[in-house]
Amino acid sequence: MQTAGKNLLITKDTALYRGLNRSVQYGDFIAKAVLYDHMAEQGVDQRTILDTLAEEFVNYNRLAGRGRDFLESIGLLWFFNYKLRIQKVLLNTIRERPVSFGLFAGGVGPWLDVDTILSGSGFGAWWDNRIGCSSRAT
Repeated sequence: MQTAGKNLLITKDTALYRGLNRSVQYGDFIAKAVLYDHMAEQGVDQRTILDTLAEEFVNYNRLAGRGRDFLESIGLLWFFNYKLRIQKVLLNTIRERPVSFGLFAGGVGPWLDVDTILSGSGFGAWWDNRIGCSSRAT
């Protein structure tokens, strides 16, 4: 019964948690590898590629601080590392690809109910009145 409860809650000491965690890490690794190969084929130097990878992917290993870590651990803040750190990606997208940003942020994305960079950001969560939740307001 205790093991079933832990699996239901997906606690850190369960095989389910370890499997989900590993699948997320593999997914990030594959995405980074594809972007690395794509940029290398275009002739971009390795330092620029590594800097881009560091900027374009959310680094979840940075410490949040005691206060925010506590609020996240008791469930008051959900996915706040993502919501805060995606802001940099949002601004880079606006600066480097304004047409794509316009299509997905204000055009095609919301019509298709696709989670976009804007809707996944802290500003988007505030706009949809779901700043403490992970799902969209219905």
